[in-house]
Amino acid sequence: MTRPGVRSVTAGGVALALRVICRRLGRVAAVVNAGPENHFPALPGVRVLHVTDDWPAGADLMGLDRDRIVSVLRANVRAADLVCGVTPALVDTVVDLAPGPRQTLVLPNGTRAISPAPGEHRPADLPDGPFALVVGQLNERLDLELLTAVAAYGTDLVLLGPRTERDPAVTRALDALIAAPRVRWLGRRPQEDLDRYLRAASVGLTPYAVNAFNRASFPLKSLEYLAAGLPVVSTDLEATRWLATDLITTASTPARFAAAVRAAVATPPDPALADRRREFAGRHSWVVRAADLEDRISSVTPTGRRLSPASSRPAARC
Repeated sequence: MTRPGVRSVTAGGVALALRVICRRLGRVAAVVNAGPENHFPALPGVRVLHVTDDWPAGADLMGLDRDRIVSVLRANVRAADLVCGVTPALVDTVVDLAPGPRQTLVLPNGTRAISPAPGEHRPADLPDGPFALVVGQLNERLDLELLTAVAAYGTDLVLLGPRTERDPAVTRALDALIAAPRVRWLGRRPQEDLDRYLRAASVGLTPYAVNAFNRASFPLKSLEYLAAGLPVVSTDLEATRWLATDLITTASTPARFAAAVRAAVATPPDPALADRRREFAGRHSWVVRAADLEDRISSVTPTGRRLSPASSRPAARC
């Protein structure tokens, strides 16, 4: 899907499908573009650009053409009536690509509710005792030195997610981590099973490397851990500071990170504190995020900014 000919055919098909859907829906209030390679289609309504990551900074990690990503992103910023990003830094970075007056909104990622399940059967592939859990893809975004220190300090560590690394050096480091005595890599698990693993954990980890790509990101996992009632240990990311809560412990050196994890694992469960974590996560649910976006869209008047030629070209006659 990344070759120019295939890309143009795909874009035309998507635009045609969107036009058909819009005809069936009637009035369209807004068009939300949340893809790094997609131009805005020629459709009515408020044009909302929602940026979930610093796509140019992470182009190599995601296997994308950085020059094309920058070109598409700049065109979409110019065309957008409202630019949203998951962190304040990301919003600033994106709008700087095409300076000019426009409305912006910081719209972080959200979470779903994860209800307690007393007496639930513990998955058989977990350690018998307390353990720290990392959920998500295993790749260059993670600071593997932190996780190596967690296991070396005597904490059982469970990694739940697929390996998606591209760098051979990261492959070697992941191989070494997974081979460590206290580490279990369980690979990908069905989404419907994820809650059982979250509820069985003692602490959730967000061990992101501190770099340009991650500084602009908003990890889903931190809020999901809180939604499950877990304590969280994270590196010092802007997203964590934005949440402004004492429910997440931050540490960025291997020794401090491992010590924070060990302290969380050693602390007896506190039902009242678990409820407080769930309540906090509930204030950052996807329902809340959707309401925030809907409220802002209702206050935006479409400007009719000029679309790029790639997006304004008719895909087909309807």
